[in-house]
Amino acid sequence: MHPPPAQNQRACLRRLVAGLLILLGLPLWAQSQAFRRYDGRDGLPQSQIHVLIEDREGFVWAGTAEGLARLGAFGIQSFGSGQGLRSVNINDLLQDRSGAIWVAAHENGIAEIRGHQVRTISSEQGLTVSTVYCLLEDEQGNLLAGTRQGLFRKQGDRFEKVALPGEWDHLPIFAMVRDPRGGIWLGSLKGNLARWDGNRMRPGVLPAPVASRFRRMSVDAQGRVWALCTEALFRLGGDGRWLREPLPGLPRNPRFRSFQVAPDGEVLLALDTDGLYLHRPGGPGRMLTHLDGLPRNGISSVMRDSRGNLWVGTDGAGLMVEAMPGLLTLDTNLQRGVGLGLGSVLSFHELGPGEMLIGSSSGLHLWEEGKGVIRSWDRSRGLPSNEVWSIAPHPLGGAWVSTIKGVVRWVDGRIEPGPKEVASLNVGSLLAHQGRLWVASLEQGLLELDLHGRFLGRHPVPEEVGDPAIVALLPQPGGVLVATRFGIFAFEQGRYRRFLQDTPVAKVAVTCFFQDPDGTLWVGTDTDGLYGFPKGEAGPWVHYGEAQVRGSISWIARLRGDTLAVGHAMGVSLIQGARGTLLTQNLGLLSNETSESAVKVDRAGRLWIGMVGGLCVLEHAAELPAPIVLRPRILEASMGELSFLLPRSFTLPPNPGTLKVRYDAGNPILPTTPRFEVRIDGVDGIWRAADEVGNTIQIAHLEPGSYAIRVRSTLDGQLWTESDPLDIQVQAAWYQTWLTRGLLVVVILGLGVLVVHGRLRQVRRQAHRLELKVEERTEELALRNRSLERLHHQLKGSLEGRIQLMNMITHDLRSPLTSIILSVDRVGEDPGNAEGVRQGLRVIQHEAHRVERLLRNHLDQSRAQSLTDGLQFRVCHPREILEGLTETLKLKAEAKGLVAESALDAAGDRVWVHADTAALQQVVFNLIENALKFTPSPGSVGIRTRLEPTAWILDVWDTGRGIEPETIACLFQAFQQARDSDAILGWGLGLSICRALVEAHEGRIEVQSEVGKGSTFSVFLPLLTTDPNPA
Repeated sequence: MHPPPAQNQRACLRRLVAGLLILLGLPLWAQSQAFRRYDGRDGLPQSQIHVLIEDREGFVWAGTAEGLARLGAFGIQSFGSGQGLRSVNINDLLQDRSGAIWVAAHENGIAEIRGHQVRTISSEQGLTVSTVYCLLEDEQGNLLAGTRQGLFRKQGDRFEKVALPGEWDHLPIFAMVRDPRGGIWLGSLKGNLARWDGNRMRPGVLPAPVASRFRRMSVDAQGRVWALCTEALFRLGGDGRWLREPLPGLPRNPRFRSFQVAPDGEVLLALDTDGLYLHRPGGPGRMLTHLDGLPRNGISSVMRDSRGNLWVGTDGAGLMVEAMPGLLTLDTNLQRGVGLGLGSVLSFHELGPGEMLIGSSSGLHLWEEGKGVIRSWDRSRGLPSNEVWSIAPHPLGGAWVSTIKGVVRWVDGRIEPGPKEVASLNVGSLLAHQGRLWVASLEQGLLELDLHGRFLGRHPVPEEVGDPAIVALLPQPGGVLVATRFGIFAFEQGRYRRFLQDTPVAKVAVTCFFQDPDGTLWVGTDTDGLYGFPKGEAGPWVHYGEAQVRGSISWIARLRGDTLAVGHAMGVSLIQGARGTLLTQNLGLLSNETSESAVKVDRAGRLWIGMVGGLCVLEHAAELPAPIVLRPRILEASMGELSFLLPRSFTLPPNPGTLKVRYDAGNPILPTTPRFEVRIDGVDGIWRAADEVGNTIQIAHLEPGSYAIRVRSTLDGQLWTESDPLDIQVQAAWYQTWLTRGLLVVVILGLGVLVVHGRLRQVRRQAHRLELKVEERTEELALRNRSLERLHHQLKGSLEGRIQLMNMITHDLRSPLTSIILSVDRVGEDPGNAEGVRQGLRVIQHEAHRVERLLRNHLDQSRAQSLTDGLQFRVCHPREILEGLTETLKLKAEAKGLVAESALDAAGDRVWVHADTAALQQVVFNLIENALKFTPSPGSVGIRTRLEPTAWILDVWDTGRGIEPETIACLFQAFQQARDSDAILGWGLGLSICRALVEAHEGRIEVQSEVGKGSTFSVFLPLLTTDPNPA
């Protein structure tokens, strides 16, 4: 397997940089190369790594003493006894032409892994030996297995023993390789080495006797054959002779465990407890030991993958990978193998070349190149607190040191007290600038001292900030810039001025800032990302968001060249123009969490990064990782016992069950967890977020047809990379074919026609019966109608006759009744009448008046009915109803000694109502008569109009006696009076007639009254919603 040329070039360049770092002596002694470590917490089945390979899809496979692990973008997928892998102590791994992984183990022989399915090869398949050392695929694609008892070949589904010439037939085969000419080299015990061409064996002659067994054999990118035994590495020369490879810088009496020859010719050797040996052609050898960050356990396997990452398998310390050469860590005493106890590193101050003061949560530490941390100071040695937040130079030598409990001076290894004004302050930042020492406190704002520590002034932050804490300081001509939780201020000549006022950072929480040599001001925020201002306050700005920086920004620094380094809550971003590289714990950082303001670019151009648990150093010559193109791959599709490995397309039978599709991306070294989305064309064709825990799609009940499954992935949410589609064809069952469906449709249509035809005949018969019945019923109804008409005419004539009779009787009775009343009144005036006579006359008079009221009631009811039946409606203005009303009211009121008032809204001339004006005038005059009737002198009556959105309202009010609340409810009923004594003033029919007329206009009449203060009767008429006379 050969990686793409572009990957080869990048990997070669990275190895060249790593070699230059060694040659130039740049690695800092007591600091180790940054490795990403995998163990059981990451899913590794066991900590002893015996063999490493990279498959064609870019996944890394690690064989351990108790199982197998596959490393990809989704993490580690383990294969052990729980997954059906019974192989123990794995010796070799091989990917065949179909993509399956074959496992050779010291116990339980061979296993085949196809996707998630594991198949163990045993004696039932012809493999009679349980110890298998190595695997190889010949030119025909047959699998060869080197075992404890010779060579086996896979034929079909079975293995068979290969008969080798001579003693090779029973010798153990520890290593195999196929040379470019098709021959197979076999390595065994005590230096036994031979080439087998399928018929005969040709022994290989070594330059010196070898007592140990061969461990590995391989062919490099140039076609050269290599063989490794326990004490030497051999290479087959062009003349067919084996040569011992010179390995300069190798320790004495090495014990080789494994090796690899990279495509660029680099030789990598695992040297057990001696560590790791790297040798590039023409260059010196490089040894990596526990002093370089490797564990003290033995190194059992090594591999450089196609991306240039160095993988190291250990004997008990798990799996390690160097993802970024030139990234170093300082957290451990490498000589003794114990932690330095730095805690969280918070600040740096370079004293001179190769000398650095380090402030941390455990105190102040002095680091020297070549020696590491040589001395420390904490509370027991003079510091007011162990938390050292900032360090600034002192003009007389040494440095000012700020802690959460005050500022002190460090000089010649001693801690001296600081100025009393800052002796107990919680100080977060110090800045020596223009002859001043500026102290940023978290409680009292900005304090000003001279460089010798004399106190000059205290400058609290502006009240609008609301928080006295100052987060960071930056030197400026004539003053300093002050970062607060509410924007940036410039402090100049003793006054604060808001800085960058009309920008997105004007009133946000600022966490840090930095100014480039070209004047560009960079501002880090708590939640809004990073902003750059190339022209300061005078110009536009650039912004980097979640795609480049993530979470709260801790610090900003400029590396040599055009790289901007930004520390934040998810690691370190290295930004070059639009390109951004993210360094995280996955790539070797001690932590993803960087400390605020804990950064330093030293005189050698190295970037010092303060983190939780220690610090990291990025060498100046370190090459930034290339942008990661994370291309996902569909690895397997399975349904029950049916499985497809690395599928491109396949066909499923009718009515398939649940289809499981597994996917991943073959790059295990990623800065962050990638996001995956899945699209299924033929179902909905929509990209949907994939399960973040698993890497399996489950699709149930696929209908016959064509489908395409695609997976895409991203690291930053902006750049997506899509997999090749997986095309699926689901076959139709016999009853789902177009022919069957067509025949079924024809049958259904035929049956439908028969059913419809029968139904139509039935409907016709039923219709005929209904027609006959309808004719019969119609004739019967006609007879009944004629009978009812005759009866109606009879009843109508009888009713009209009775009405006429009643009207005649009523009219004819009123004249004699009036005469009787007048006669009774005249006789009653005679003073000579006896008491009995007068009593009788009073009875006659009372009964006569009662009869008169009954007759008048009958006439008024008839009149009201005739009024509502004969209304003549038209569209008019409300003012037409009120014509002459004001004058009439005034005359009648003056006649009774009352005051008349009117308030008519002119808006009534601009609206329209649908009304019989004569009928409504009768209503208004009736209401006015009532008001005049029940208002004693002196008093007032009046009318007013007003307008609501949907109605015109007329109010008739008075200041009379008012009406009791319990009487108002029945006031509009016929023959109802407010009081019994009112009967002499009327029959109680006027208000009921008024309500009848108003309701006939679809209006309403309401009354409001208070006893002793008067009453108001309100008539509501609905307005027309549209103009009846549009222009």
